[in-house]
Amino acid sequence: MGFHGMACMYDDQGRQDDEKLLCQRAVGNFERRLGGGHALSLRPINLLGIVEFSLRNYRSSADLLERALRGRERTVGPEAQDTLKAACNLGYIYDLLRKLDDAEAMLLRSTKGMKKPSGPDNARAIVTVNDLAYLYQDVGRVDDAKKMYLEVLARVERWAVPFDVDTLEAACD
Repeated sequence: MGFHGMACMYDDQGRQDDEKLLCQRAVGNFERRLGGGHALSLRPINLLGIVEFSLRNYRSSADLLERALRGRERTVGPEAQDTLKAACNLGYIYDLLRKLDDAEAMLLRSTKGMKKPSGPDNARAIVTVNDLAYLYQDVGRVDDAKKMYLEVLARVERWAVPFDVDTLEAACD
């Protein structure tokens, strides 16, 4: 999957337009060779959705992430970690698009699912709960947001080893 490494390099260099072109090329190549519904075709689609997000093309980002989510539900199942990550990403985009009910539904789904396999203290579950807290804060549900932020803080404090913020943030990708 050399395209992913190169896409990350372009992103690190602030070359999002090149990253977008690379991802579009990868989507075309994967779909032509494997078919649009193949699990491996979904990774570049998801990455392209994230690139569109970084370019502030939120509607396009949402369309791509919705497509990736539907494909992951079909290929790996609704409770798979990749599916739940896609739901989290989509929830964040829905928040930016002010589709608040949809955002909450996606983030709740991701939060519940992420707690199952590795427990509530895994990095992915913590990031998802934090995203849900942000949504609640954004819509004025301050008490709910505070409760969620305190939950995140308590979970992080239970970790026996120091954590790296970049690692925690990367868990949402």
